[in-house]
Amino acid sequence: MLLALKLKDTDGAKMKSVCAAYHKTIAKVENKEKIEIMDGEIYNKIKEKIIVHESKLLKVIDFNLDIPLPYPYVEKILQRYFKGMNPLVKLLSIL
Repeated sequence: MLLALKLKDTDGAKMKSVCAAYHKTIAKVENKEKIEIMDGEIYNKIKEKIIVHESKLLKVIDFNLDIPLPYPYVEKILQRYFKGMNPLVKLLSIL
């Protein structure tokens, strides 16, 4: 489940730290004296590589990416909670 959720979070702080670590590691492997600054273009290229390879890995291990989300259950709970309430009161209680 965490892997499937990670695929959804492609611009979060974790993705940025993974891309930065990849960028530094590749520079060391290629014996570069200076590590170039990871600008938006480099970041996007690395991010796309990671997303593509993670997706391939998940398909290879036959990971189910279509996990059921709790929205139907949340909707039922909210309908029970707000049953018989004035619509204006419902709206104000949510806000």
